[in-house]
Amino acid sequence: MRAEEGLYKKIWDYKLKDTHHLPKIKYPTGSLRVDEAFKLVKQGKRFLDVGCGTGTFAYLVKERFDEVYGVDIEETAVKEAKKIGVKASTLNLNEQKFPFADGYFDTITCLAVIEHVFEPEVLIAELARVTKRGGMLILDTPNMRYLKYLFSIVINGEFPKTSGDIEHSYDGGHLHYFTFKDIKNLLSKYGFKIDHHAKAHLPESKKKLWYKILRLLGSGFEREFLSIEILVSAQKIK
Repeated sequence: MRAEEGLYKKIWDYKLKDTHHLPKIKYPTGSLRVDEAFKLVKQGKRFLDVGCGTGTFAYLVKERFDEVYGVDIEETAVKEAKKIGVKASTLNLNEQKFPFADGYFDTITCLAVIEHVFEPEVLIAELARVTKRGGMLILDTPNMRYLKYLFSIVINGEFPKTSGDIEHSYDGGHLHYFTFKDIKNLLSKYGFKIDHHAKAHLPESKKKLWYKILRLLGSGFEREFLSIEILVSAQKIK
């Protein structure tokens, strides 16, 4: 077993001890990235969730597609996804290409995955290959310009933790960190054009006075500094 495979097995073994991680849920889920991404998914023929886990997101959108697929590095999680009708398979994104034909999918989600892979450009190139022209990619990753993260670096002198799985490894296995501009440039290089940037804000932040004041600085500031995650939808134009 590869080192990264062992890490994600450990994470999923822990998660699966608590049955609320299984996809016996209805929208909304209470997960910031899942709820926001759900709003962006349109109807189509084939859908792929990269890093599908136990199939939670595929389960939510299955009525919008004729066929729903998923890939994940962790075999136990994939088995759970199969139980609810997701055409899921085990795949190590660091070593294997997607087992699908060019332009196979109308819509692909890649939520909180790109920060885990060894080479992000290889992942984006593969996502571009299996997305049909005119199709949609919905991608999510932590936003390193989020004010709390900047405060941690500049004021506290500590690099922020951007994962909820820090009990299993240093920052939950995150290897790369991105800003909105990084993601925009990377997607553009492989034929995607961003058409929407979701405002992924923590619910408790919206109640704070400092947050309400800073929102007055405009949507650009809000996108860059008040969103804890970068969550975009991008159309395949090439």
